[in-house]
Order: sequence, then structure tokens, then C-alpha cells
Amino acid sequence: NRPASRLVPGLILAVAACGSGTDVPPPSGPTDTIPPAIVGLSPVPHDTGFALDSAIHVTFSEPVNPATIATASFFLQRNVTLQTVPLSYSYAELTATAKPVSRLDSLTTYIATITRAVRDSAGNQLVADTAWESPTRGGRLVAGRLGQGPAPLR
Repeated sequence: NRPASRLVPGLILAVAACGSGTDVPPPSGPTDTIPPAIVGLSPVPHDTGFALDSAIHVTFSEPVNPATIATASFFLQRNVTLQTVPLSYSYAELTATAKPVSRLDSLTTYIATITRAVRDSAGNQLVADTAWESPTRGGRLVAGRLGQGPAPLR
């Protein structure tokens, strides 16, 4: 312990000016509790002319966290085999895009799915998983259920 006479007076003043640690932070704005919603899908569900080299687009009602647009949250599967198609992802201006790495098969119905793993910047997730089907050019249409996950195999 040092004697009090050796302390620097300005140092005590500087510490006192910084506060005691009990200061209340300034109030922040209202908390965002509204989840993002899907407001647009492309191709549209059951579109009968989905091009073999087309991308899948999902438009949201508000910005989402781009880090949540990934393999586990946005995927494409062949309807019969449920084999997942490799995709590359991008996100801009409220729209997530998934582009197949290679051309899709003709005469094939695909199921696109976007899951609740997608979140906005406040951490709010989509209300429900959404899946929709579209056949590639020459493919046949298979009944699906929008907003309820992939249709069961028949």
C-alpha cells in the first residue's frame, strides 16, 4: 500500500468522471418482435415452365440476416427421390436467391423449401416452413401444400 500523499490528484478526478458503473444506458428504440414473412416466390408454385437453368427466388417483407440463408434453410429437392440439389446462394434487396450449381433435369418436378431457420436482424424467425413444387419444362405437376412442408410421396 502506498501512502495517500503519493497518489496523483488528477487520476482520482478522472476515475470519478468516468462514472461508478451504475449509470443507466440510454433508452433504445422499441424491440422488433415482428417476424419476416414471405411475400413472393419464383417460380410461382406449380409453374409449368420452370427453366432448367433458373434460380429460385424468395422475397421477404423485411430484411433478413443473410447468414441465415444457407443449405439448411433454403433447399431444392427432386420430388420423387428427395435428393437435394446443390445450390449457390445470394441475398440482396429483400430477396434470397438459390441457383442450382448444375442444370436441373428436364421432365422433373422439384420441391423448393425455405425454413424457419431464416431470421431477421432482431432474431425473429419465419412463422412456418414453406415448400412449393414446380416442374421443369415438360415435367408433370404434382399436388403440393404451400406453407405445410413438402407434399407426401404418393
